[in-house]
Amino acid sequence: MTPDFLLGLDPSERHLIFSDCEGYESVLFSDQVITHLSKSDFIVEMHDFISPGVSDKLLKRFELTHSVQLIKSIDDVFRYREISNPEIINIPIPDQINILAEKRPTQMEWIFCEARKLV
Repeated sequence: MTPDFLLGLDPSERHLIFSDCEGYESVLFSDQVITHLSKSDFIVEMHDFISPGVSDKLLKRFELTHSVQLIKSIDDVFRYREISNPEIINIPIPDQINILAEKRPTQMEWIFCEARKLV
């Protein structure tokens, strides 16, 4: 995926762009791309551990044209607290943590950007 591909999408259409691009977010979602796709919605996984500050940068870029919500992952150590599956609840907590762990390098964040301008 490249910015040029996104700029080639019809801006009069409403698209859903889902991105997990391992640190390429600030290049892919330039001001030009965001403005061009102001009628589209985005879900972008942030990779601040690869590109420090990328979440803050993109939050500011998208705020001009989109309603933006930041979503944070649950740390592996505490994920068991969110489980209601009886088959997992009855397992000792250390084993639950191992079973449920995603083993990511850090807590992850996503931004959900919903288009404001739909006319």
